Amino acid sequence: MPTTLPHLCALLGCLAGYVLACLIAALGALDAQAAALLTAVLPSAGGLAAWLVGRHFDT
Repeated sequence: MPTTLPHLCALLGCLAGYVLACLIAALGALDAQAAALLTAVLPSAGGLAAWLVGRHFDT
């Protein structure tokens, strides 16, 4: 399957969301359950948002 702009944006969005979630969990005063929820939800939401942006700009 060729790499398209939406797929590449989704991959980079998931990676950025995971890094951001790890930084927030490490630097913030979160308990284990909140940190686990953050690292589970933020990469998916970031990937979805980036995929939608990539799909919008894909010509």
